Amino acid sequence: MIIVRLKGGLGNQFFQYGFGRALSIMKSSQLVFDKTWYFVNALTKSATPRRLVLNKFWIRDCSIRLMPVKYCMMEKRNRSGTFFRKSKTTFINEDKLKNTDDIYNIDNAYFDGYWQQYSRLNRIRNLLVEEVVPKASLLSRNCERLVKESSEPGSVAIHFRRGDYVTDVRTSNYHGLCSTDYYNSSIEYLRRRISIKRLFVFSDDIEWVRDNFMCNLPITYIDDSFNLNDVEAFWVMSKCSHFVIANSSFSWWAAWLSNNTNKIVIAPKKWLACDSNKADQILPDDWIRI
Repeated sequence: MIIVRLKGGLGNQFFQYGFGRALSIMKSSQLVFDKTWYFVNALTKSATPRRLVLNKFWIRDCSIRLMPVKYCMMEKRNRSGTFFRKSKTTFINEDKLKNTDDIYNIDNAYFDGYWQQYSRLNRIRNLLVEEVVPKASLLSRNCERLVKESSEPGSVAIHFRRGDYVTDVRTSNYHGLCSTDYYNSSIEYLRRRISIKRLFVFSDDIEWVRDNFMCNLPITYIDDSFNLNDVEAFWVMSKCSHFVIANSSFSWWAAWLSNNTNKIVIAPKKWLACDSNKADQILPDDWIRI
């Protein structure tokens, strides 16, 4: 059995799902997702508050459930980086993993990590395109209308990720923040190559964007007036023709799942402030780095 720990926001959940799905198919193993992190996070508020959204999509061939306490104990005992083998299940922490081949050689394992390597997902991309689709009954009329508008040729999704990237020092030092120069350069790059009809601007700090991002193109700000939840905002974003993403798994997935064969995706060339090599792991070769 393969157990994958879910944690973080929508984009992180997709990476964890894609990793577990690909591994379970390759090994013909039962797949289970552990949602305990969300229960603990709500109680302790030890990390940025997030909600489980994976179950809002058409995922299949797996289950999502709270796992027994023994799995939490496995995590505590694994801080030294060694596999905890007292149980029949091997605990594998991505940060402590030295040889990635280990994940393919173990039959029963609990995986804790973010697993943000796009190469692992390519083999099942068509499957993920079918499954990472929100259940229609959960989408509002506002969302459906915006999906039609964002699907028009020449639409560009532009994502400004701020939130705890700005307010939390540790998070800011780890992730870094995309500058306004990055966004201005990205728009200029697109102007030279396509006819931009409209920008669809997404952000967790939309008022800051209004005040600081100056552009003379038609813009739709996805603000509170549309009353979209994060699943709906993601779905609208994914239907755009082209993308300027932040160093965020949220907009990464919207761009990666887009089926526009002529799409241009622009991404920051430095994905993490603390890791200069991360962009090579997470960004497809055909995406433009600025």
